[in-house]
Amino acid sequence: QVWLTARDAEDFAYRGEFDSWRADDIDVQLVLGEPFMQDRFAAQNPELAHAVAYVCGTPKMMDDVTRRLTECGLREGAAFRNW
Repeated sequence: QVWLTARDAEDFAYRGEFDSWRADDIDVQLVLGEPFMQDRFAAQNPELAHAVAYVCGTPKMMDDVTRRLTECGLREGAAFRNW
């Protein structure tokens, strides 16, 4: 499963890859605007025991997302931040 968020549909990273990911049976979750990614993600209650997260954005957003992922079961050290 891949989760991506953007303010506008044109701003999604890796847009050109979505079709090939889906063809490879990867569930692509796109979060546009509100609700925030961390809230929508928590509502889905995904299995995170073997997940890895790459988090980017503002420092506050990265803190919030990393905290929420940990609350949802992401193991310590499995979240990587861009800075």
